[in-house]
Amino acid sequence: QVVEVKVQSLLQTERLMLNIMQRMSGIATYTHSMAAALEGTKTVLVDTRKTTPGMRVFEKAAVEIGGGSNHRYNLSTAVMLKDNHIDAAGGVARAIEMARAHASFTTTVEIECENLDMVREAVEAGADIIMFDNMTHDDMAAAIELIAGRAKTECSGNVDASNIRALADLGVDYLWLTPFFPSPQRDNGYDVADYRAVDPRYGTMEDLEELIREADRRGIGLMLDMAFNHTSTEHEWFKKALAGDKKYQDYYIFKDGTPDRCPTNWVSKFGGPAWEYVPRLGKWYLHLYDVMQADVNWENPAVREEMADILRFWKAKGIKGFRFDVINVISKPEVYEDDFEGDGRRFYTDGRNVHKYLKELVAAGGIDGMITVGEMSSTTLENCIGYTAEGNHELTMCFNFHHLKVDYKNGQKWELMPPDHMALKKLFQTWQEGMQAHGGWNALFWCNHDQPRAVSRFGSDTTYWKESAEMLAAAIHFMRGTPYIYQGEELGMTNPHFTKIEQYRDIESRNYYRILREQDKTEAETLDIIAQRSRDDSRTPMQWDASENAGFTTGTPWIGIADNYKAINAAAEVDDPDSVRSFYKMLVHLRKTHKVISEGKIEFLYPDNADLLAYRRYGAEDGEELLVLCNPVSYTHLRAHETGAYL
Repeated sequence: QVVEVKVQSLLQTERLMLNIMQRMSGIATYTHSMAAALEGTKTVLVDTRKTTPGMRVFEKAAVEIGGGSNHRYNLSTAVMLKDNHIDAAGGVARAIEMARAHASFTTTVEIECENLDMVREAVEAGADIIMFDNMTHDDMAAAIELIAGRAKTECSGNVDASNIRALADLGVDYLWLTPFFPSPQRDNGYDVADYRAVDPRYGTMEDLEELIREADRRGIGLMLDMAFNHTSTEHEWFKKALAGDKKYQDYYIFKDGTPDRCPTNWVSKFGGPAWEYVPRLGKWYLHLYDVMQADVNWENPAVREEMADILRFWKAKGIKGFRFDVINVISKPEVYEDDFEGDGRRFYTDGRNVHKYLKELVAAGGIDGMITVGEMSSTTLENCIGYTAEGNHELTMCFNFHHLKVDYKNGQKWELMPPDHMALKKLFQTWQEGMQAHGGWNALFWCNHDQPRAVSRFGSDTTYWKESAEMLAAAIHFMRGTPYIYQGEELGMTNPHFTKIEQYRDIESRNYYRILREQDKTEAETLDIIAQRSRDDSRTPMQWDASENAGFTTGTPWIGIADNYKAINAAAEVDDPDSVRSFYKMLVHLRKTHKVISEGKIEFLYPDNADLLAYRRYGAEDGEELLVLCNPVSYTHLRAHETGAYL
């Protein structure tokens, strides 16, 4: 957070400086520098109409720690929100959301607050600059403590040695880390500003290197998440492109044009047009996702070499695997045209050169033979066979999401309906048997950072919580492929069931909250849809124990925690042989000790029964066979058997 303090007098300034130093660093004397007092916080700026000696000292300290009173004006756009826009309760978050939605890229949102409640809302909503006006020095100091404390502690939860031991005890072989690179956090780190560094909010490169060593010592490899379809507009490449550097403009997809007509009618995955106009360049740039996630130009060999070099950098650090974010949309069409049948995805999904680019990336990056997985958006079975067939030297396995759309009414994510169990069965059968027939390999999963919790979505997170959590686990862990366990899934973690839009951090959820309200959905209807579909459902902190904040942090977590954390947590389950976690541990052990699970073939059974997911595994060298029967419905079902008994 960037804090801007507007003070009215020298006396107020001096009191504020002393109060800040006492609260934040325990320094109660002016003989210590303000820079030392503020070290470790994010930039604090002082900007005032009245200059005093005290002000200059404070301003100098801000410069020393990397800020400067004019720092924000170096950004492309600034939006100032005055209090007359935000006089209603909840108005701060709404005003910031509207500013980001309607302003252009690299926007700094500056908001003027008159009380602590407004400051709290501004912090929660992610304001870039917070000004204090007509506040007492005690309230200003408390507000600064709130903001600086959040900056220091919001992500202080980490994977320490005990956490790694817990993963090793579970039996996992790889730990996939979502992006920790420097980022403005428009999309939870998938808007990368520097691929070769660690964002200070998460720690240091030395911390990461220690994690690599500790994990390796326990037989766990680290897998990094690489968002190579786009960079943040804060990336140095994009900044150079905006400055007019032709070399770096060719790193992105810019199209000449006028502000009244987008190059195509394509729709962003996060809502709105997929193009953003840059007035001073007279060009549009493509962003299939957020406006601050500019798509890179994979047609450019220099871009492909940059990406390969990034992989070589991390491989040299000891990274053992890579996950590639939406990697099947990197190849764009030769001709950009309007889509009058859909949102444009048919022109770039599994694009014309994507297999060529992946082969080149794997070879040049030196990662052939390492574990790799690609996230495939709206893909096809045929392409995923091509991505993963061993002789193609592209990827080890693929994530596809077709089975996670069986509760999309009319194929629309933001329209609700109960899961279609027959469609789910058919999709599993098609992909499992299809990949098997042609040498492809599936990544098996229900949950990830973009999906609601499976036990809340496909099972029951109340009456049959434990039973459905274990059934869902068994359903995919015995299939052909490599299973992924998303953080807390092994505990049966549920959706948090948030009730206010202010509780959400996800840019997609916030955008669609606005879109759904504009479609005349009621507040209650909108919040119900968001609660069932938001990516934040799975992003709440890991529930380690029953202590405050579920043991995730002693500070303020970046997002709220489900109310059931005192019952559903690792400490409560680790030594319980009948817990969900113990069931997951058993599944991992069975896969490692029975080749029929890890290497065998699969055949689906009872294809016409929507209430039964059934398959058998067979064909392993040891001759074992496995029959898997899963009941995906939550009602009691009695059926007459041939012998007259009831099942």
